[in-house]
Amino acid sequence: DFQITSVAQTNSTLWLTWPGNPSARYTLEAAPALDAAAWTNVSPFVQIPGVNGTQSLSIPWQGGSNRFYRLKVD
Repeated sequence: DFQITSVAQTNSTLWLTWPGNPSARYTLEAAPALDAAAWTNVSPFVQIPGVNGTQSLSIPWQGGSNRFYRLKVD
């Protein structure tokens, strides 16, 4: 199964890491709850470089509120 493999916070940045696939495109989505009816895009599609590479994405950290993330593979 595909999944985010690492989540790290440095100052006001959240870093997400997952295994890349050069033939896939990914969209990062966020919601305030896992069972939310609507998830919103956090980033545009990201083309994964390299074969068997690792993709990392940095997003601004919005401390103080729950936020859940998922990657949509296209």
